[in-house]
Amino acid sequence: MDGFSNWLARKVVDRARRLFPHPIHHLVIEQLAARDLTAA
Repeated sequence: MDGFSNWLARKVVDRARRLFPHPIHHLVIEQLAARDLTAA
């Protein structure tokens, strides 16, 4: 996937943290690392 979604620009994680009482975790996986995981 070469393009990036705009959910970070729309502050989806921040809004979810305010809306929901449960902890919201945001994980970032490098594209190269993600490819290595899917090949395993």
